Amino acid sequence: MDETKIIVTHRRALDAKYGAAVSRVMKAVDRLIAADAKRGIVSRLVALDRAADVRPFGTPAMRGATDREGAKRVIDAIDRKLRPHYILILGAWDVVPMQLLDNVMGSLYFWPGGDPDEQVPSDLPYACDAKFSTRPDEFQGPTRVVGRLPDVPGARHPTFLVKVLDLAAKAKPLPREAYDAWLGITTATWKGTSAMTARQVFGSSRHLLASPPQLDRWSRAKLRPRVHFINCHGGPGDPAYRGELTKRDLKKARIRDPKAQAMPAAISSVSLKGKVTRGTVVAAECCFGAEVFGPATPGARRQGKTAVALQYLEEGAYGFFGATTTAYGPKPGQPNTWSDVICELFLKRVLAGASLGRAALMARHDYVNQGELTDPTALKTLAQFCLLGDPSIHPVERKSRRRDARPTIDRHRFDVERRKLRRAELRLLGEDLAAVSRKLGIEESVPDEWLNSMVAVAREFGLDGKLARVFTLTRHSLAFAEGDRDAQTVMDALQVLGLVGRLEADELFPTFIAVMAEVKGGKVMPPKVGYSK
Repeated sequence: MDETKIIVTHRRALDAKYGAAVSRVMKAVDRLIAADAKRGIVSRLVALDRAADVRPFGTPAMRGATDREGAKRVIDAIDRKLRPHYILILGAWDVVPMQLLDNVMGSLYFWPGGDPDEQVPSDLPYACDAKFSTRPDEFQGPTRVVGRLPDVPGARHPTFLVKVLDLAAKAKPLPREAYDAWLGITTATWKGTSAMTARQVFGSSRHLLASPPQLDRWSRAKLRPRVHFINCHGGPGDPAYRGELTKRDLKKARIRDPKAQAMPAAISSVSLKGKVTRGTVVAAECCFGAEVFGPATPGARRQGKTAVALQYLEEGAYGFFGATTTAYGPKPGQPNTWSDVICELFLKRVLAGASLGRAALMARHDYVNQGELTDPTALKTLAQFCLLGDPSIHPVERKSRRRDARPTIDRHRFDVERRKLRRAELRLLGEDLAAVSRKLGIEESVPDEWLNSMVAVAREFGLDGKLARVFTLTRHSLAFAEGDRDAQTVMDALQVLGLVGRLEADELFPTFIAVMAEVKGGKVMPPKVGYSK
């Protein structure tokens, strides 16, 4: 039987981190492969940097652990040759690098005061057939099921990696009712948008807790549900997700140092220890929610603590879906968009019985199909959300399993054939999305009448003097952005007026506001307004 799951890693990077103890990692990989075989999944480990491992795929081996182009090239070659049902990236970014995509909302495009992220670390390109590129608009049609099982960056002992590999090996689907209970954590200001997401996913918002008053004091009973949905603030290198106190709250509480307490910890890696139920699935909208770092990583806020996402995995969570950089959600009172939508779509697919990896792929497809990719903020959202966890794990048991009395071997063969058909359908859908995707261009100037229409919006949010830009999203080519104005090109073009700025506020992390307005018939439409999470 052909391999249905490929585990890829950079062996020299693992050797450099763990020395002789890397043998413990390899034994844990063998245990995962053996467990997969019992589940009807034929798995194989490929070292991207070993010539002997990659020779059958007709491509040179990856060089050092920072060789992003090489990592993309070899994974593409593996997919072309084997068409695996799952691709598992083993190791954090210092083992197999995330791709660095340009952030069109940030300073890389010389947008003074814009979004702070120059680049977006992303695993999305590994899920796409498109060749190596740093342009996010090249990766709008994912075709592959991909997930990453990270270790701790900079670690010298493989204890964490061995543990999460063994947890993946022991994972098994549970009845749907095991995931009926859920936990939602939100800032008070985003309670309305979080409630909309909760009602779409769970049918109600009754288990949604606002922070404050809920702070970082969690009992095992409160963390027991196997679905965690988190819509709080996050920041680079912070081992906590945070709530938000309004200025009125601060004044009422007579807090003298607002920067220290305006964003109190809602949930932290420390509070998770020993309290997370095995099999938990997490979707976090927070900025830097899926950033991974360890207790030895320098940083004032870390102080020997680990990233929240890594702590969830160490405690037995099956998967974590989150953003690697500054993420955006809608202004309260507006329809949900951006991070709210992609997290909702992921959780729906998991609860419907998809594997973690298929849920992530289908969430990306659903996100594009719903017409979300109409502005640069949406492109960034698609790029930054990634899956941490073994993509082959099915948290929720398929209903047909209970009634299936066939021998195990026959059942596994049937599952493989059914999965093969699903992958073919998902690949075709991804290819279709790639074929009609819009390429991003930036106009040199903003027409006066368009700029004037944004002045009131800018003033409303304290963004006076910020630079507005015209983004052109054109199907098939950059012709429109390059000056081609023939009838078909104009018809295919979508123009968006964008404004991004930093809100000056007494908070632990700065808040960024994104204002995106489509232009139709020469007129600027009412804008979508988003706040950084």
